[in-house]
Amino acid sequence: MTSEAEVDQLIASWDVRLARVDENLIALEGEPTYQILSGRGGQKVTLEGITRQKVLPALEALGQLFEQRQRLTEVVDRAKAVRASVGFWDKEQKLLEIRELLYGPSIKMSAAPTPLSRRNLLDPAPTDVGVIPEQLLFAMSNAFQVARDAVAEVSQAWRQLDPFLEGVEREIASLKAAAKELGDASAAPDVEWLAAELARVRGFVATDPLGVQGGAEAALTPRVEQLRHRLTEQRAARGRVSAGLEEAAAFERECVAIHASARAARARAREELSGAALPAGADEALVLGLSAWREKIAATALAGRAGPAEIGLKRWMETARSYRALDEAVLGAFQALLGQRTELAGRLSARRAQLDALVARGIAAPKDLVARGSAAEALLRARPTSLEAASRAVDAYAAEVVALANRARRG
Repeated sequence: MTSEAEVDQLIASWDVRLARVDENLIALEGEPTYQILSGRGGQKVTLEGITRQKVLPALEALGQLFEQRQRLTEVVDRAKAVRASVGFWDKEQKLLEIRELLYGPSIKMSAAPTPLSRRNLLDPAPTDVGVIPEQLLFAMSNAFQVARDAVAEVSQAWRQLDPFLEGVEREIASLKAAAKELGDASAAPDVEWLAAELARVRGFVATDPLGVQGGAEAALTPRVEQLRHRLTEQRAARGRVSAGLEEAAAFERECVAIHASARAARARAREELSGAALPAGADEALVLGLSAWREKIAATALAGRAGPAEIGLKRWMETARSYRALDEAVLGAFQALLGQRTELAGRLSARRAQLDALVARGIAAPKDLVARGSAAEALLRARPTSLEAASRAVDAYAAEVVALANRARRG
């Protein structure tokens, strides 16, 4: 037998449980994602794919919770009404009635219709079935958890995907600006494709976030990274070309100066040395043409074609170095000839000093040896100098002085 106190406690426990049901249902209804999915926020989205398969049944079951909540409230209210009418003579009967309301199959629910494929012609029509309040509450709890988890999963997917898509949108805008700055018109199709693909993925994210997870990044990230890498390389190439053009301008000035020095050396060689054979040197028209070539490369870079400009600049530097090498060969050969004349003059001076020392010691020298030294000196002083004649004269004079010194040493 159930006492009045136990009945009061039972009714009170149902009041608490129903209050918790209301609290959790209100919290779920206030969830922005739920409002979008259910359309209660005025922005219902049409679900597709995996999200539709998972969310719609959960939302439909959740929608039945409000009707089921009303059925529970009605039963508890009936139990309260019976409790209020308990008198001295009918107490046991009324308490038993309350017990049957709260513990028995007191809630009438429509039976699920039998699928046509499983019906027989003589089967009875479906009738309402009695459900125990505790069982209904348990089923409501399960339905709530399924709906809650589905909403939470969609909410989490949107929280992850929305920032990613916003980041991709910013990246596309940045890449578009970079391509414009670099003057790279060839990047336009890639930027347009990314913008269209972003819009397509956004549509999927809005309607099927659970089906898009992981696929959004695979659809967009590789192409974004590819274009970013290309533009980064192009920017780096542009920087290299810019620095290279400055280096080329300075190198061109060196080439022109060295070429002028080579021309002056050839002219001076004709004045200083007789029969001097110097290398041909760089063609003046080609050296002067370096400027126009360099300016053409600069125009190519300015047009946003850093790659071809970099290739052209490399060839320009190789060619300019070859021109400078030719003119440096002229200068080197001329300096070598001047060095040879200076070396001959040094040898002659040393042997004449040696001869003067021998004469000072009383050693008799051939009468024409001094004159031959003077003649060799005259050949070296002559302009243009015949290095061949001067070399023979110095060699012969030096040989005579060395021979005289050897005889004097032998005694």
